[in-house]
This record gives sequence, C-alpha cells and structure tokens, in this order.
Amino acid sequence: MKKNKIRIFLLIALIIVIILNAWLCDDAYISFRVIKNFVNGYGLRWNIFERVQVFTNPLMVLLLIPFYTLTHEIYYTAIFFNIITVSIALYILLFKIAKNNYSATFITIAMLCSRSFIGFSTSGLENSLTFLLLSIFFYVLFKKEEYFKKDILTLSFIGSLILLNRMDSVLLIIPSFLYILKKRNKNINFFKFALYFLIGMIPFIMWELFAIIYYGFFFPNTYFAKLTTGISKWEYIKNGLKYFLTVSCLDPVTVLTIILGIGIIYNSLERKYCLPLFGAIISIIYIIYVGGDFMLGRFLTPAFFTIIITLAYLKKEDFKNEWNKRFILALIILPTSLFIFIKQPKNLYFWNGVADEQAFYFEKSSLLKVGSEKELKSITYDIVTYNDSKVSVAGCIGFYGYFADDDTKIIDVLALADPLLARIPSRNKRLTRIAHISRPMPNGYVDTVISGENVITDQNIAKFYDVIKTITQEPIFSKKRIKTIINYHLGKYNYLIDK
Repeated sequence: MKKNKIRIFLLIALIIVIILNAWLCDDAYISFRVIKNFVNGYGLRWNIFERVQVFTNPLMVLLLIPFYTLTHEIYYTAIFFNIITVSIALYILLFKIAKNNYSATFITIAMLCSRSFIGFSTSGLENSLTFLLLSIFFYVLFKKEEYFKKDILTLSFIGSLILLNRMDSVLLIIPSFLYILKKRNKNINFFKFALYFLIGMIPFIMWELFAIIYYGFFFPNTYFAKLTTGISKWEYIKNGLKYFLTVSCLDPVTVLTIILGIGIIYNSLERKYCLPLFGAIISIIYIIYVGGDFMLGRFLTPAFFTIIITLAYLKKEDFKNEWNKRFILALIILPTSLFIFIKQPKNLYFWNGVADEQAFYFEKSSLLKVGSEKELKSITYDIVTYNDSKVSVAGCIGFYGYFADDDTKIIDVLALADPLLARIPSRNKRLTRIAHISRPMPNGYVDTVISGENVITDQNIAKFYDVIKTITQEPIFSKKRIKTIINYHLGKYNYLIDK
C-alpha cells in the first residue's frame, strides 16, 4: 500500500506540472489544418487545391480526426489528447516498469526538472504519443526472455505504430528488434521471423502505400524542406552539435540525464536493459547528423524518455553503488553549476538558431491563459496577402493557416507545406536554423498560384512545377500522374533543379 501511495503521489505531481505547463505550438496547427480540412470533406490536405503531406505524425493525425469530428474544436481536443496519452505513459512507467520506489522517485525528479520533457508532453505535437508507445513497447519487451510468434507480432505491431507516429523514432527500437531476432524461439527460423515482423508492420506498410498513391511520395514534404536543401552535410553536423550544446546550456537536466544515465545503466543493469540505451545513442547521433532542430529539446525528448524507462529498472542495491552515487550527485549538482557559470543569452527565446517555443508562445497559447480558441487568431507573423486575401505568402503558417478560410492558398516561404519550394535548393550555404530554411521564390510563382496558369519565368523551374502540379493536383489514378510519379522517383526530373 505504501508503495502505491508513493507512486500515486509521484504520478499526480507529474500530471499537475504538465497541466500547469500545457500549451500548443504553431507547428502543431499545421497538422490541425489538415484535420479540419479532412473533416470538412477536402481530404488529408493542407491547401485544399493540392495533395501534400505536410505532417510527420500520421498516427496522431488519424487518431485526432474522430475526436475533432465530435468537438469541431482543436485546442482543447489536442491538448487533452496530449495530457491523457502522456498520463497513461507515466502510469505504465511508474506502476508497471519501475522496480521500486527509489527508481520511481529518481526518474520522477529527472522528468520534473526536464524543461523539454514537461514542455513537449503537450504542445500538440506527437511526443506524448511516442512516450506512450515506447513505454508499452519496452514493458512488453522486458517481460519475456524468449520470443514466440505472438510476441514478435505484438512487438512489431507496436513498432509499426511508433514508426507511423514519427518515422525517425524507429531508431530507438532497432537494437531491440535485433535482440528479439537473437532471442526468438528455436522453432522460429529467420524467414518465419521476417514474415511475422512484416505482418506486425502492416499499419505502417498500409500508410506508405496510401502515401505514394495519394500524395505521390513516401516521405512527408517536411523531409524535402529540411534535408534536400543543397547545404553541405558537414554544415548539418556542425549545426547538430551546436543544437546539442545549446540544449545542454538551456535545459541541462535533459542532456545530463541522457549522459549520466548512460553511465548508470551500463554500470548497473543486465546487458539486455542496455537495448533502449543503444537506441537512444543511435537517435542522438541521427539528430546531430540531420542538423538538430529549431525547437529547444523537442527531438531529444524521445531519447530522454527511453533513458528514463531504462533507469526505472534500477534495483534498490543499484542506488548503493559508489559510482552510481557519484552519477546521481552529479545529476543534482551540475545543472545548478551550469546556470551559475555559463553565460546565458539575453534573449532566451532564441539562441544559436534554437528557439524556446514554449516560452515564446506560452502567454498566448497556454492552457491556463487561453479563454477561447479564437484568441489564437492574433498569433500571426510575416503574412503578405494577394488577390483579396485568397492567396498569402507566410513565414509562420500554423495558427494563421488553421484560422484562414478553407479556400485560401498559402505559399510557405520555409517550404514545409510547399511542394515546389521544398525541392528547390536553398541559396544559403550555411544552416542557421534547421526547419526554417527559406527558399528562393521563383519569379512568377505567386502569379502562378493566383491564376492557376504557369507563368514562372525560369524555364527549368516552370517545367519542374508542371511535374509537381501533375503529382499533387491531377486525378489520383490518371495515367499521366502515375507515369510522372514513376519518372520522378527514377530521378528523371532532377536535372531541372540541380543547379
């Protein structure tokens, strides 16, 4: 009973802090506009005149659709979806995974002190659902010593949902699947394992089939906007390292929990419990490789939570280990030292290309301050309108796009939602802010969107626009579109923009 009372207190404390810090960010409203358009009968589209996958979290989008259908309101619908999913994840973590009250208390303190974890437990993004899926996955994984057909099907199904919720989250569980392969029942040969694995992956496979048919591409448009910029890979890596350093200074508990958690886990737990650790390391290397992110700590929270899950398996005696005592003491002392001795930037909203999005939007979009969703209409930046406001060029497209009229055509200068601009190389040679990489606006492009007639002056860009228009606007099963999709993926149009 005492055990349950302590853990109930820890769970309630976490939920209260998450609710007090609950908010929604501009990027979440990009997905929300797609949800609104779908419910209004336009399909899974951001601009209703073209099919473009502007979201990276298909599972969350699909799960929110029925709730939005009932409420026809997205602010409270999304924010309570976040709160409920993260609460279930924390319940599994504290009551099903944590070995004892020592480990439960330790990981709760780490989570409470992590700005990024608390902040992105809401925000309207997919993080909370990722936390839930990861907690279920590792709970099921570590209950078994040997994996039979049912176990492989179950774990691969959960893995497919993790992948469907955000593709790069799969890096966190790749080592675990290698372990499952090794520890499978001796009556299951490699080919049977592969078959069961693929059956479990059906949700993700079905989505990818839908994506290539409906959108014309396997990857979301944001992949092209962020990673096909023409900027050198070394520039991305430098930016990724800068991102990691910036998060270390502004949110030291998150990074220190990951770094010191690696030492504690490797020093104490059985090697199988290092599987999430290896996944977290792979994920962090990937984050650095792709240049980090512009949101403070967002991309690190899945790795952070994976480390937290592993730390929950610590036994009482592990806390008596001298090395672990030093690691835990360092985790308590070092964050304070960093804030005292490291010179903090004057503007904590934005530093080294990394923004504290929660701090920036909190006054206008936090749960405790928003009286009604309509108040969010005032959050607009860098908007230029044409043709009686039916065509707009925008920099921050989330809140503005959601509240714009359904038939408003919005050109996103940062290319997250624009299929043409996302594929045109950036003129910049340096990466100053990942995901906020502006593209050159072709002469005549705005007039082309306004009129529907291709008047782009650059002949190569004009031809490439016709290719993109065919894929995103032609009837889905037209022969011309199918042929164009095949040729695009064979690289036959690359010469038009490779300059």
